Amino acid sequence: MEKKIAPAPKRRGPFYGWVVVGAAFVLMAAAMGITYNCNSVFIKPICADMGYTRPQAAMIQTIMSVGMVAVSLFAGKLFEKFSLLALMRISSVVVGAAYFCYAFAQNLVLYYALAVVVAVSSTLLTILPLSIIINNWFYERKGLAIGLAFMGSGVGGMLFNSLAGLWIEQLGWRAAYQILGVIMLVLLVPCTFFVIKVHPRDMGLSPLGAETEAGQPARPEQPALGAPFKRPAFWGVCIAACVMAVGGNTMVQIVAPHYSDAGYSATFAANLSAAALGALAVGKLIVGQMFDRLGPKKTTIICSVATVIGLGSLFLPRFAPAIGGLMLGVGLGSAFGSVGIPILTHFAFGQRRYQASYAIVNAFNSVGGVIAPILTNAIFDVSGGYDLSFWVCIIFAVFSGAVYTRVLSGRAQES
Repeated sequence: MEKKIAPAPKRRGPFYGWVVVGAAFVLMAAAMGITYNCNSVFIKPICADMGYTRPQAAMIQTIMSVGMVAVSLFAGKLFEKFSLLALMRISSVVVGAAYFCYAFAQNLVLYYALAVVVAVSSTLLTILPLSIIINNWFYERKGLAIGLAFMGSGVGGMLFNSLAGLWIEQLGWRAAYQILGVIMLVLLVPCTFFVIKVHPRDMGLSPLGAETEAGQPARPEQPALGAPFKRPAFWGVCIAACVMAVGGNTMVQIVAPHYSDAGYSATFAANLSAAALGALAVGKLIVGQMFDRLGPKKTTIICSVATVIGLGSLFLPRFAPAIGGLMLGVGLGSAFGSVGIPILTHFAFGQRRYQASYAIVNAFNSVGGVIAPILTNAIFDVSGGYDLSFWVCIIFAVFSGAVYTRVLSGRAQES
Protein backbone atom coordinates (compact mmCIF):
# COMPACT_ATOMS: atom_id res chain seq x y z
CA MET A 1 0.00 0.00 0.00
CA GLU A 2 1.34 3.42 -0.92
CA LYS A 3 2.12 5.77 1.87
CA LYS A 4 0.10 8.97 2.01
CA ILE A 5 1.40 12.34 3.06
CA ALA A 6 -0.49 14.60 5.39
CA PRO A 7 -1.51 18.05 4.23
CA ALA A 8 1.37 20.47 4.63
CA PRO A 9 0.98 23.25 7.17
CA LYS A 10 0.04 26.66 5.86
CA ARG A 11 3.11 28.73 5.14
CA ARG A 12 3.56 32.04 6.91
CA GLY A 13 5.58 34.80 5.29
CA PRO A 14 7.78 34.52 2.20
CA PHE A 15 8.79 31.04 1.14
CA TYR A 16 12.41 30.43 2.16
CA GLY A 17 13.00 28.47 -1.03
CA TRP A 18 13.27 31.76 -2.92
CA VAL A 19 16.05 32.81 -0.54
CA VAL A 20 17.80 29.57 -1.47
CA VAL A 21 17.32 30.45 -5.15
CA GLY A 22 18.86 33.88 -4.49
CA ALA A 23 21.86 32.27 -2.82
CA ALA A 24 22.15 29.84 -5.75
CA PHE A 25 22.19 32.82 -8.13
CA VAL A 26 25.09 34.29 -6.16
CA LEU A 27 26.95 30.97 -6.18
CA MET A 28 26.56 30.65 -9.93
CA ALA A 29 27.57 34.27 -10.51
CA ALA A 30 30.64 34.23 -8.28
CA ALA A 31 31.80 30.67 -8.99
CA MET A 32 30.82 29.71 -12.54
CA GLY A 33 30.65 33.33 -13.69
CA ILE A 34 34.29 33.85 -12.70
CA THR A 35 35.98 30.46 -13.03
CA TYR A 36 34.50 29.52 -16.41
CA ASN A 37 33.42 32.78 -18.05
CA CYS A 38 36.41 35.01 -17.28
CA ASN A 39 39.21 32.81 -18.59
CA SER A 40 39.48 34.48 -21.99
CA VAL A 41 40.44 37.90 -20.61
CA PHE A 42 43.51 36.42 -18.92
CA ILE A 43 44.93 34.54 -21.92
CA LYS A 44 46.64 37.42 -23.71
CA PRO A 45 48.27 39.08 -20.65
CA ILE A 46 49.49 35.73 -19.29
CA CYS A 47 51.04 34.83 -22.63
CA ALA A 48 52.73 38.22 -22.89
CA ASP A 49 54.13 38.00 -19.35
CA MET A 50 55.02 34.31 -19.12
CA GLY A 51 55.88 33.53 -22.73
CA TYR A 52 53.21 30.82 -23.13
CA THR A 53 51.47 30.20 -26.42
CA ARG A 54 47.77 30.95 -26.59
CA PRO A 55 46.81 27.27 -26.92
CA GLN A 56 48.85 26.56 -23.78
CA ALA A 57 47.09 29.29 -21.82
CA ALA A 58 43.68 28.40 -23.23
CA MET A 59 44.15 24.75 -22.19
CA ILE A 60 42.85 25.72 -18.76
CA GLN A 61 39.32 25.86 -20.21
CA THR A 62 39.61 22.33 -21.57
CA ILE A 63 41.03 21.06 -18.28
CA MET A 64 38.14 22.57 -16.37
CA SER A 65 35.56 21.14 -18.77
CA VAL A 66 37.08 17.66 -18.51
CA GLY A 67 37.22 18.06 -14.73
CA MET A 68 33.51 18.84 -14.64
CA VAL A 69 32.78 15.69 -16.64
CA ALA A 70 34.92 13.53 -14.33
CA VAL A 71 33.29 14.90 -11.18
CA SER A 72 29.80 14.48 -12.63
CA LEU A 73 30.42 10.81 -13.35
CA PHE A 74 31.13 10.05 -9.70
CA ALA A 75 28.94 12.69 -8.07
CA GLY A 76 26.00 10.35 -7.44
CA LYS A 77 28.08 8.05 -5.25
CA LEU A 78 29.90 10.99 -3.68
CA PHE A 79 26.68 12.69 -2.60
CA GLU A 80 25.48 9.44 -1.04
CA LYS A 81 28.60 8.95 1.06
CA PHE A 82 29.14 12.55 2.19
CA SER A 83 26.93 15.42 3.26
CA LEU A 84 26.05 17.50 0.22
CA LEU A 85 26.11 20.72 2.24
CA ALA A 86 29.48 19.85 3.79
CA LEU A 87 30.93 19.30 0.32
CA MET A 88 29.56 22.66 -0.79
CA ARG A 89 31.04 24.44 2.21
CA ILE A 90 34.47 22.92 1.69
CA SER A 91 34.27 23.68 -2.03
CA SER A 92 33.31 27.32 -1.43
CA VAL A 93 36.55 27.83 0.49
CA VAL A 94 38.73 25.74 -1.82
CA VAL A 95 37.56 27.28 -5.09
CA GLY A 96 38.17 30.85 -3.92
CA ALA A 97 41.55 30.00 -2.43
CA ALA A 98 42.66 28.07 -5.54
CA TYR A 99 41.57 30.88 -7.84
CA PHE A 100 43.49 33.35 -5.66
CA CYS A 101 46.59 31.13 -6.02
CA TYR A 102 46.53 31.48 -9.83
CA ALA A 103 48.33 34.74 -9.11
CA PHE A 104 51.36 32.84 -7.83
CA ALA A 105 51.64 30.26 -10.64
CA GLN A 106 55.15 30.41 -12.11
CA ASN A 107 54.85 27.49 -14.56
CA LEU A 108 52.26 25.61 -16.58
CA VAL A 109 52.27 22.56 -14.31
CA LEU A 110 51.10 24.58 -11.30
CA TYR A 111 48.70 26.57 -13.49
CA TYR A 112 47.06 23.40 -14.76
CA ALA A 113 47.06 21.76 -11.31
CA LEU A 114 45.17 24.73 -9.90
CA ALA A 115 42.72 24.45 -12.81
CA VAL A 116 41.93 20.88 -11.76
CA VAL A 117 41.26 22.00 -8.18
CA VAL A 118 39.07 24.87 -9.39
CA ALA A 119 37.14 22.55 -11.72
CA VAL A 120 36.43 19.94 -9.04
CA SER A 121 35.45 22.43 -6.34
CA SER A 122 33.29 24.62 -8.60
CA THR A 123 31.40 21.56 -9.90
CA LEU A 124 30.74 20.31 -6.36
CA LEU A 125 29.54 23.79 -5.45
CA THR A 126 27.27 24.81 -8.30
CA ILE A 127 25.39 22.98 -11.04
CA LEU A 128 25.14 19.49 -9.57
CA PRO A 129 24.24 20.25 -5.94
CA LEU A 130 22.15 23.30 -6.78
CA SER A 131 19.98 21.28 -9.17
CA ILE A 132 19.38 18.73 -6.41
CA ILE A 133 18.65 21.39 -3.80
CA ILE A 134 16.21 23.34 -5.97
CA ASN A 135 14.51 20.07 -6.92
CA ASN A 136 14.04 19.42 -3.18
CA TRP A 137 12.56 22.84 -2.50
CA PHE A 138 10.19 23.14 -5.47
CA TYR A 139 7.48 20.80 -6.66
CA GLU A 140 5.82 23.73 -8.42
CA ARG A 141 7.52 26.60 -10.28
CA LYS A 142 10.64 24.46 -10.56
CA GLY A 143 11.47 25.91 -13.98
CA LEU A 144 11.38 29.49 -12.74
CA ALA A 145 13.53 28.60 -9.74
CA ILE A 146 16.19 26.83 -11.83
CA GLY A 147 16.12 29.55 -14.47
CA LEU A 148 16.67 32.30 -11.91
CA ALA A 149 19.45 30.40 -10.16
CA PHE A 150 21.37 29.41 -13.28
CA MET A 151 21.00 32.85 -14.83
CA GLY A 152 23.65 33.88 -12.30
CA SER A 153 26.51 32.40 -14.33
CA GLY A 154 25.72 34.62 -17.32
CA VAL A 155 25.17 37.74 -15.25
CA GLY A 156 28.34 37.07 -13.28
CA GLY A 157 30.27 36.40 -16.47
CA MET A 158 29.27 39.73 -18.01
CA LEU A 159 29.94 41.68 -14.80
CA PHE A 160 33.25 40.11 -13.82
CA ASN A 161 34.56 39.99 -17.38
CA SER A 162 34.34 43.78 -17.51
CA LEU A 163 35.82 44.22 -14.04
CA ALA A 164 38.61 41.72 -14.68
CA GLY A 165 39.57 43.51 -17.89
CA LEU A 166 39.73 46.80 -16.02
CA TRP A 167 41.80 45.38 -13.16
CA ILE A 168 44.20 43.63 -15.54
CA GLU A 169 44.79 46.89 -17.36
CA GLN A 170 45.32 48.91 -14.20
CA LEU A 171 46.89 46.42 -11.76
CA GLY A 172 48.08 43.45 -13.79
CA TRP A 173 46.73 39.93 -14.26
CA ARG A 174 48.11 38.56 -11.00
CA ALA A 175 46.39 41.24 -8.94
CA ALA A 176 43.17 40.65 -10.89
CA TYR A 177 43.26 36.96 -9.94
CA GLN A 178 43.74 37.89 -6.28
CA ILE A 179 40.86 40.37 -6.29
CA LEU A 180 38.51 37.90 -7.95
CA GLY A 181 39.59 35.17 -5.52
CA VAL A 182 38.75 37.38 -2.56
CA ILE A 183 35.40 38.32 -4.09
CA MET A 184 34.59 34.64 -4.49
CA LEU A 185 35.38 33.90 -0.87
CA VAL A 186 33.36 36.88 0.37
CA LEU A 187 30.30 35.87 -1.67
CA LEU A 188 30.46 32.08 -1.62
CA VAL A 189 31.33 31.23 1.98
CA PRO A 190 28.41 33.09 3.68
CA CYS A 191 25.93 31.55 1.21
CA THR A 192 27.02 27.97 1.89
CA PHE A 193 27.51 28.32 5.64
CA PHE A 194 24.51 30.49 6.55
CA VAL A 195 21.92 30.58 3.74
CA ILE A 196 21.75 27.36 1.72
CA LYS A 197 19.58 24.58 3.14
CA VAL A 198 19.52 21.28 1.28
CA HIS A 199 15.93 20.37 2.05
CA PRO A 200 12.93 22.32 3.39
CA ARG A 201 12.55 19.79 6.18
CA ASP A 202 15.84 21.15 7.57
CA MET A 203 13.79 24.23 8.53
CA GLY A 204 10.57 22.43 9.34
CA LEU A 205 9.07 23.45 5.99
CA SER A 206 7.56 21.65 3.02
CA PRO A 207 8.44 22.10 -0.68
CA LEU A 208 6.55 24.68 -2.70
CA GLY A 209 3.54 22.89 -4.14
CA ALA A 210 3.43 20.18 -1.49
CA GLU A 211 0.09 21.60 -0.31
CA THR A 212 -1.51 20.52 -3.59
CA GLU A 213 -0.22 16.97 -3.21
CA ALA A 214 -2.04 16.09 -0.01
CA GLY A 215 -3.37 12.60 -0.20
CA GLN A 216 -1.00 11.64 -3.02
CA PRO A 217 1.73 8.98 -2.66
CA ALA A 218 4.70 10.31 -0.74
CA ARG A 219 7.79 11.01 -2.82
CA PRO A 220 10.57 8.55 -2.00
CA GLU A 221 13.62 10.30 -0.55
CA GLN A 222 16.40 7.88 -1.51
CA PRO A 223 17.50 7.52 -5.15
CA ALA A 224 17.71 4.05 -6.71
CA LEU A 225 21.18 4.15 -8.29
CA GLY A 226 20.81 1.10 -10.46
CA ALA A 227 17.27 1.60 -11.77
CA PRO A 228 17.66 4.21 -14.52
CA PHE A 229 20.90 2.83 -15.94
CA LYS A 230 19.17 -0.36 -17.10
CA ARG A 231 16.70 1.53 -19.27
CA PRO A 232 17.50 2.36 -22.92
CA ALA A 233 15.62 5.63 -22.46
CA PHE A 234 18.18 6.77 -19.91
CA TRP A 235 21.11 6.35 -22.28
CA GLY A 236 19.07 7.94 -25.06
CA VAL A 237 18.66 11.04 -22.91
CA CYS A 238 22.40 11.01 -22.13
CA ILE A 239 23.33 10.91 -25.81
CA ALA A 240 20.74 13.55 -26.66
CA ALA A 241 22.09 15.82 -23.92
CA CYS A 242 25.60 15.42 -25.30
CA VAL A 243 24.84 16.17 -28.96
CA MET A 244 22.45 19.03 -28.19
CA ALA A 245 25.15 20.59 -26.03
CA VAL A 246 27.46 20.53 -29.05
CA GLY A 247 25.02 22.72 -30.98
CA GLY A 248 24.19 24.96 -28.04
CA ASN A 249 27.82 25.62 -27.17
CA THR A 250 28.80 26.09 -30.83
CA MET A 251 26.32 28.95 -31.23
CA VAL A 252 27.81 30.80 -28.25
CA GLN A 253 31.47 30.09 -28.96
CA ILE A 254 31.48 30.68 -32.71
CA VAL A 255 29.92 34.15 -32.81
CA ALA A 256 33.05 36.33 -32.62
CA PRO A 257 35.30 34.44 -35.08
CA HIS A 258 32.47 33.66 -37.51
CA TYR A 259 31.23 37.24 -37.84
CA SER A 260 34.78 38.54 -37.95
CA ASP A 261 35.50 36.16 -40.85
CA ALA A 262 32.35 37.45 -42.55
CA GLY A 263 33.87 40.93 -42.73
CA TYR A 264 32.56 42.65 -39.63
CA SER A 265 34.90 44.65 -37.43
CA ALA A 266 36.47 43.03 -34.37
CA THR A 267 34.52 45.46 -32.18
CA PHE A 268 31.19 44.51 -33.76
CA ALA A 269 31.99 40.81 -33.46
CA ALA A 270 32.95 41.22 -29.79
CA ASN A 271 29.78 43.20 -29.03
CA LEU A 272 27.67 40.58 -30.78
CA SER A 273 29.36 37.88 -28.70
CA ALA A 274 28.55 39.86 -25.55
CA ALA A 275 24.94 40.20 -26.71
CA ALA A 276 24.79 36.44 -27.16
CA LEU A 277 25.92 35.96 -23.55
CA GLY A 278 23.19 38.38 -22.49
CA ALA A 279 20.62 36.43 -24.49
CA LEU A 280 21.85 33.24 -22.85
CA ALA A 281 21.40 34.72 -19.37
CA VAL A 282 17.88 36.01 -20.07
CA GLY A 283 17.03 32.84 -21.97
CA LYS A 284 17.60 30.70 -18.89
CA LEU A 285 14.83 32.55 -17.11
CA ILE A 286 12.53 32.34 -20.13
CA VAL A 287 13.12 28.62 -20.65
CA GLY A 288 12.42 27.98 -16.97
CA GLN A 289 9.11 29.83 -17.24
CA MET A 290 8.24 27.89 -20.38
CA PHE A 291 8.69 24.59 -18.55
CA ASP A 292 6.33 25.79 -15.83
CA ARG A 293 3.68 27.12 -18.22
CA LEU A 294 3.90 24.84 -21.26
CA GLY A 295 5.26 21.62 -19.79
CA PRO A 296 8.39 19.68 -20.71
CA LYS A 297 7.31 18.30 -24.08
CA LYS A 298 6.21 21.56 -25.73
CA THR A 299 9.15 23.45 -24.25
CA THR A 300 11.62 20.86 -25.53
CA ILE A 301 10.16 21.03 -29.04
CA ILE A 302 10.24 24.84 -29.05
CA CYS A 303 13.84 24.96 -27.82
CA SER A 304 14.91 22.36 -30.38
CA VAL A 305 13.30 24.39 -33.17
CA ALA A 306 14.94 27.55 -31.84
CA THR A 307 18.31 25.78 -31.90
CA VAL A 308 17.81 24.88 -35.56
CA ILE A 309 16.80 28.48 -36.35
CA GLY A 310 19.84 29.84 -34.52
CA LEU A 311 22.24 27.50 -36.28
CA GLY A 312 20.56 28.17 -39.63
CA SER A 313 20.97 31.91 -39.09
CA LEU A 314 24.73 31.45 -38.96
CA PHE A 315 24.65 30.60 -42.67
CA LEU A 316 23.59 34.23 -43.32
CA PRO A 317 26.05 36.39 -41.37
CA ARG A 318 25.67 39.33 -43.80
CA PHE A 319 21.87 39.28 -43.54
CA ALA A 320 21.15 41.56 -40.59
CA PRO A 321 17.72 40.08 -39.62
CA ALA A 322 19.42 36.68 -39.20
CA ILE A 323 21.10 38.06 -36.07
CA GLY A 324 17.67 37.96 -34.44
CA GLY A 325 17.41 34.28 -35.29
CA LEU A 326 20.83 33.70 -33.75
CA MET A 327 19.80 35.45 -30.53
CA LEU A 328 16.64 33.31 -30.46
CA GLY A 329 18.71 30.18 -30.89
CA VAL A 330 21.14 31.15 -28.13
CA GLY A 331 18.43 32.41 -25.80
CA LEU A 332 16.28 29.27 -25.99
CA GLY A 333 18.50 26.57 -27.48
CA SER A 334 21.77 27.17 -25.64
CA ALA A 335 19.96 27.96 -22.39
CA PHE A 336 18.15 24.63 -22.63
CA GLY A 337 21.37 22.79 -21.78
CA SER A 338 21.64 24.17 -18.26
CA VAL A 339 17.96 24.75 -17.40
CA GLY A 340 16.24 22.01 -19.36
CA ILE A 341 18.47 19.06 -18.54
CA PRO A 342 17.74 18.96 -14.76
CA ILE A 343 14.02 19.47 -15.35
CA LEU A 344 13.83 16.84 -18.08
CA THR A 345 15.78 14.38 -15.95
CA HIS A 346 13.20 14.76 -13.19
CA PHE A 347 10.25 14.40 -15.53
CA ALA A 348 11.72 11.42 -17.32
CA PHE A 349 13.04 9.40 -14.39
CA GLY A 350 11.24 10.72 -11.33
CA GLN A 351 12.18 12.10 -7.94
CA ARG A 352 13.52 8.83 -6.55
CA ARG A 353 16.04 8.43 -9.37
CA TYR A 354 16.86 12.10 -9.77
CA GLN A 355 20.12 12.54 -7.86
CA ALA A 356 21.96 9.64 -9.49
CA SER A 357 20.41 10.15 -12.92
CA TYR A 358 21.15 13.84 -13.17
CA ALA A 359 24.82 13.40 -12.26
CA ILE A 360 25.35 11.09 -15.24
CA VAL A 361 23.18 13.07 -17.68
CA ASN A 362 25.03 16.25 -16.73
CA ALA A 363 28.34 14.48 -17.39
CA PHE A 364 27.21 13.74 -20.95
CA ASN A 365 25.98 17.32 -21.28
CA SER A 366 29.43 18.53 -20.22
CA VAL A 367 31.09 16.20 -22.73
CA GLY A 368 29.13 18.01 -25.43
CA GLY A 369 30.67 21.27 -24.24
CA VAL A 370 34.13 19.74 -24.58
CA ILE A 371 33.42 18.35 -28.05
CA ALA A 372 31.97 21.57 -29.49
CA PRO A 373 35.19 23.60 -29.96
CA ILE A 374 37.18 20.52 -30.99
CA LEU A 375 34.63 19.61 -33.66
CA THR A 376 34.18 23.10 -35.08
CA ASN A 377 37.91 23.84 -35.19
CA ALA A 378 38.70 20.48 -36.81
CA ILE A 379 36.05 21.04 -39.49
CA PHE A 380 37.35 24.59 -40.03
CA ASP A 381 40.88 23.29 -40.56
CA VAL A 382 39.66 20.76 -43.14
CA SER A 383 37.05 22.80 -45.00
CA GLY A 384 38.22 26.36 -44.39
CA GLY A 385 34.89 27.40 -42.88
CA TYR A 386 32.24 26.63 -40.29
CA ASP A 387 29.27 25.78 -42.55
CA LEU A 388 29.71 22.02 -42.26
CA SER A 389 29.80 22.39 -38.46
CA PHE A 390 26.45 24.13 -38.58
CA TRP A 391 24.91 21.30 -40.62
CA VAL A 392 26.24 18.71 -38.18
CA CYS A 393 24.86 20.67 -35.22
CA ILE A 394 21.46 21.04 -36.90
CA ILE A 395 21.28 17.25 -37.33
CA PHE A 396 22.26 16.86 -33.69
CA ALA A 397 19.51 19.28 -32.60
CA VAL A 398 16.82 17.43 -34.58
CA PHE A 399 18.00 14.08 -33.24
CA SER A 400 18.10 15.21 -29.60
CA GLY A 401 14.69 16.88 -29.84
CA ALA A 402 13.21 13.67 -31.23
CA VAL A 403 14.78 11.57 -28.46
CA TYR A 404 13.59 13.89 -25.70
CA THR A 405 10.07 13.97 -27.12
CA ARG A 406 9.95 10.17 -27.40
CA VAL A 407 11.13 9.70 -23.81
CA LEU A 408 8.67 12.25 -22.44
CA SER A 409 5.82 10.66 -24.41
CA GLY A 410 6.73 7.27 -22.95
CA ARG A 411 6.77 8.75 -19.45
CA ALA A 412 3.32 10.24 -19.99
CA GLN A 413 1.95 6.88 -21.13
CA GLU A 414 3.44 5.11 -18.10
CA SER A 415 1.86 7.57 -15.70
